Amino acid sequence: MLFHGPVVALATAAVDARIKLAFEAREPTLDETGTQKALGTEMIAREGRITAMNARRDAAKRSRDWIASS
Repeated sequence: MLFHGPVVALATAAVDARIKLAFEAREPTLDETGTQKALGTEMIAREGRITAMNARRDAAKRSRDWIASS
C-alpha cells in the first residue's frame, strides 16, 4: 500500500511530537545522566577495542598471506 507524501509527513510529525513531549515531561536526574555518560564512554571504549582487535587480526592474516606467497 502506498501512502501519499503529506500523509506520511503528518504521521511522522505526530510521532516526533509525541516522542519529544515524552522526553520533555521527564528529564533525567543527575545520577541517570552520569550513568548514561558512563555507558556511552564504555561503548566508545568497546568499539575501540573491537577496532584494534580487527586490525590485529587483519595484520596477522596479511602476514600469513605474505609468508605463504613467498
